[in-house]
Amino acid sequence: MIDAEQRIIERYAFSLPETYKAMRAASCFDAQHEHHLQFTDLEWLRLEAIAAFEFDKHMIDGLIPFAQTLDGHLWAWNPQIDERHDASVVFCPDEDEVAVLYAPDFQTAIYRMLLDELANTFLVERGSLAHAEVQLQVFVEAASPFLKDQWVERIQELMKRSLQSTQTNFYGVLEEDELADILSDDVAYDRLDEEFCCVKPAKPA
Repeated sequence: MIDAEQRIIERYAFSLPETYKAMRAASCFDAQHEHHLQFTDLEWLRLEAIAAFEFDKHMIDGLIPFAQTLDGHLWAWNPQIDERHDASVVFCPDEDEVAVLYAPDFQTAIYRMLLDELANTFLVERGSLAHAEVQLQVFVEAASPFLKDQWVERIQELMKRSLQSTQTNFYGVLEEDELADILSDDVAYDRLDEEFCCVKPAKPA
């Protein structure tokens, strides 16, 4: 019987990124594990779900999903969007024609997701400020082995700050402007947040 990873390779002609496989082996995407990266409004897809994923009929070809939000927005790899990177990460809002290029690779995507969580986390709603800070530290410890040293140093410095209210039920340790500056300094990817159409062109009448 062919396993799920092999079915993914055969269906999408795509090999899972090494960082993704290493993090999966460390149970970072396992909801039952202490190292689960339970970022706000993100659910990691199991390999079986990736292999058998049913796309909306209007969605463009070439996407390989790896996570969803509760509202059905899709996180996916798009090997075709940037010829310099064979596993670029994109975010495709449900029922919206406009998607964005989120990161040039999965490692960078994890770093950015972690920064986004530190800017606006919903964890306080699930417990308390103290509980949220502990949980964020768990995220940092779980993700750090898979990130660049300079990124880990940046995150550790940010973690010395206390959570502050950013909006209703959301808290963070950095402002959006500072987040943008960090991404500019640490990622330096000129196509970050570039928009593209994620639906197929309408057929002529």
